[in-house]
Amino acid sequence: MSDRGRCMARRILFIALAIVLSVVAVEVILRIAAAAIPEVDAVLGTGTSPTVPDPVLGHRPAPQMSDSDTAGFRNPRRPDVVPVVAIGDSQTFGVGVTRQESWPHVLGNEHGIPTYSMAYGGYGPTHYLVLGREALDELDPRVIVVAIYPGNDLVDSWRMVHERNQLQEFLPDGADAPDFTAGQPGEPPPQSEWLRLREATAGTGGGVGSLRTVLARHTRLYGFARAVKRTAARSFSSDAGLQRADPDPEVVRATVANADPEMLLPVRAGAVATVLTPGARRAVVDLSDARIREGLRLSLEAIRALHLEASRAGVRVVVLMLPTKENVFALWVDTTDGADLVRQLVDDESRIWGEFTALCDDLAVECVSALGGLRSAVQDGSNPYFSDWDGHPSVLGHRVIAATVAASAAIRDLPIRP
Repeated sequence: MSDRGRCMARRILFIALAIVLSVVAVEVILRIAAAAIPEVDAVLGTGTSPTVPDPVLGHRPAPQMSDSDTAGFRNPRRPDVVPVVAIGDSQTFGVGVTRQESWPHVLGNEHGIPTYSMAYGGYGPTHYLVLGREALDELDPRVIVVAIYPGNDLVDSWRMVHERNQLQEFLPDGADAPDFTAGQPGEPPPQSEWLRLREATAGTGGGVGSLRTVLARHTRLYGFARAVKRTAARSFSSDAGLQRADPDPEVVRATVANADPEMLLPVRAGAVATVLTPGARRAVVDLSDARIREGLRLSLEAIRALHLEASRAGVRVVVLMLPTKENVFALWVDTTDGADLVRQLVDDESRIWGEFTALCDDLAVECVSALGGLRSAVQDGSNPYFSDWDGHPSVLGHRVIAATVAASAAIRDLPIRP
């Protein structure tokens, strides 16, 4: 090698070494900062968890996400006063659609009703009570819309009281929690069925690459880059968030063909085709399970308590019934192996709705249901859900739900319509 070549090689080696040492130095500095300052650790934390721990709720959405406000909820900002607060789980949060496409924001953007969303997955009516109290204390709403989704709300209420030991005043007569461990002790009712569902659909979502996963889990530098990206998205995009594309029909067909029909059940309503999950969804509405019945009781008590506290503040509560996807498409399920499970699911879901309706009648609380509107969309040839096994509403589904809420008497009475 010539002298010039050796000189060039040394220069390249020096530059590469300088880059490596700089990266290591930045990583060390970020780790020290994260260890010393909890707020920095929350922003730069390894992994991709969109939540932060909460001593009562268990978890809250993380404020550093690109489409979240300072409280972590999916809004452009945290207001001091807002006419309507929408409280719910992932069906209200808007999994699979952008923030602007979720029904609370459609209610504001298309119906002229400014609405603040307090929603995230893994929440049930007992969580809604806690969030409702927060809304009453901090947001001065005129109406609180509580979206009840039996597809996992009862289980989540049961978990909060009997696993997280929160809201213990709701235990019967203040006694210790009864034994609700029917089946396998300590196992939440839907766990085994949902694990089966995940196994049946594994590999169809297009996961992240292994290098990216390693960097996300083990480096603070990756967390820094992620934080910069989220900040840029928040600054330059009025609608940052994830919107999923409808899946490849061939992938859906192949996955369904290899699965038990009680796990993945295809259904067609004219031009509308989708996939139901009877086994997994049935497990969380099965009123023969003592834990589900207890979750229902706790949910009813939570809504009663929220109404009483809201009424003292002059705030109206609207109970919004969000059906499961299986209930919406039940009219088009034929006599396949999974049909019996769908019928059982619909029967129990109807009983659950009956309990909530009776409570609303007793409290003189307005109760509205999105079932009719969602079924009408299917009958008109449009799909308010995605075409695979995802049970969350599509963009159309959120528009239907927003129209249902906008038609409620409590919303119509608000003096803010254009």
